[in-house]
Amino acid sequence: MRTNSPILVGLCVALCLCSCAWPQSPAVTFTFTKIVDSFEAEPGQPGYTFEISGGVAGAPGNSGTKISFVAEPIETADFQLWTSDTSGGTLVKLVDINTPIPGGTGTFTDGYAHRIAGSRIVFLGIDDATSTEGYYSVPAAGGKIIKLVNQSTEKPDGSGTFGPTGLTAAPFNLNAGTEVFSVLGATFSIPVSGTPLAEPANPYQYVICESGYSGYGLTSFSSPDGSGSTMVLVGSNVLGETGIITAPLSGFTGVANACAGTELEVTNATAIATVNTAVPADPHHRNFDIYSFAGPLISGSNIVFQGAAPPLTTNGPYDLAGLYGQTSTTGLRKLVDSRTAVPGGTGTFQNNGNTISGGWAISGSNVVFRGTDAASKEGIYLVKAAGGTITKIVAVGDVLPDGRTVIGNSGSFFQQPIQASSISGASLAVRLDFTDPVQGVGVGIYRVSW
Repeated sequence: MRTNSPILVGLCVALCLCSCAWPQSPAVTFTFTKIVDSFEAEPGQPGYTFEISGGVAGAPGNSGTKISFVAEPIETADFQLWTSDTSGGTLVKLVDINTPIPGGTGTFTDGYAHRIAGSRIVFLGIDDATSTEGYYSVPAAGGKIIKLVNQSTEKPDGSGTFGPTGLTAAPFNLNAGTEVFSVLGATFSIPVSGTPLAEPANPYQYVICESGYSGYGLTSFSSPDGSGSTMVLVGSNVLGETGIITAPLSGFTGVANACAGTELEVTNATAIATVNTAVPADPHHRNFDIYSFAGPLISGSNIVFQGAAPPLTTNGPYDLAGLYGQTSTTGLRKLVDSRTAVPGGTGTFQNNGNTISGGWAISGSNVVFRGTDAASKEGIYLVKAAGGTITKIVAVGDVLPDGRTVIGNSGSFFQQPIQASSISGASLAVRLDFTDPVQGVGVGIYRVSW
């Protein structure tokens, strides 16, 4: 394991700096800035420190000028959504359990899974009076909260409300001005201003006809992300067969065709990776496994997604899984796979069946991802969207430049450290559990820049 030098740690601790440079390779230098930690007093709550949330909601966001995170005054269950500037100052509380829900009857309760982009945050909120779930938009600097959609909202196609299926498990992401999310195989979009709600990918109207798939092809559309006027999503069918496609955010267009049955065949989608696509850098020259596509993200013309090669033998184990990227100039490339050596770690990146990573994010040409080495130690790594050198940012067991040691559970991060909006340009917001030489065990939100 490679860590920072004792001289650098001693210098940082001695000078009581909260921001230090940590050299990782001749090409990349990472600077860690503490934004907030669990030893810090919470503004407006005398006697209380921040308890930084874990799980899906606990991973921080990063707009480039604001860092977003979820916390509570320790041991109070008063869940709150906060932002900070990039130096850890100017803390602003956006939402807490006393905030009335716009368009609802009660106040917000726990949750606040969120995405940040530009000057807005979109978050999942739950009404404590009715348990109704919804998506809400709020300025990152604080201000009026806008209801975007909740379970009582009418769908654009006139088929009724979102209803009891709820929005908690619905994958969602935020473009600069538009949220995209999926419910029951349909993809929806809505501007952060609150209107209009649209359904750019309706599974009851459209089919993507593609050879190699059962039935009519890809008939369900989920896990969307957007950038500019383009969306990327997972197409699937009732048998769990999948593919990665892009289309205009304005929505599918189609024509009647026997391949689509009673629906329309989509005419304006582009297949990025399907069962007919060769796996980059696979020594066995296989096409992608039909069941393994997941988590596509897009930034400009750059796309990243997870995929795998099918097992070498019938009912055998998966031997190759990875993250793959496409740019406008390079085409489809391997970013990392289970044959890739772990920088600063042991052996190669380990796949868990047809998955290689517990999370990733993209901004411009930069991709960050979680990965585990052969010693079961998990870390966060940086690679370009076009592929190339992988650089370790931080891993469990590393000593941070401020002298704290990152801790985990049997080598894995205790909680989700990053989410889709944790990266902005050449900076990353990350949640880390640590031991402090003086204060003991704690949790911190850090900004890492390079």
